[in-house]
Amino acid sequence: MWIIILLFGITLVVALLVKGYQEPDEETDLADLGTFDITFSPHALKRIKEREINPEEIIKLLKDKDSHAEIEAGGRIKVTNGDLTVIITKNGSSLYVLTVFWEETK
Repeated sequence: MWIIILLFGITLVVALLVKGYQEPDEETDLADLGTFDITFSPHALKRIKEREINPEEIIKLLKDKDSHAEIEAGGRIKVTNGDLTVIITKNGSSLYVLTVFWEETK
């Protein structure tokens, strides 16, 4: 009985990991943000205030073709220019800003 429960647990964990690492269904071109609704999470708004980040800088970062974007586990998208980093999710024509932070200089 314990073996069955253990196998079920392992199967569930593997399934969740695979789901988190799947490729996105569609490519996202963030250059034309006029087609996207942008919403900031309460956490992101708090970090913007704490870190003295102008929301316009976030919009500029998302529009900048020189920004680097990578898809992380769980479908989150990390967008950075080396100085400022924004973590977002995309759902249809909506962008949801999860958090924002300054990159530390090395």
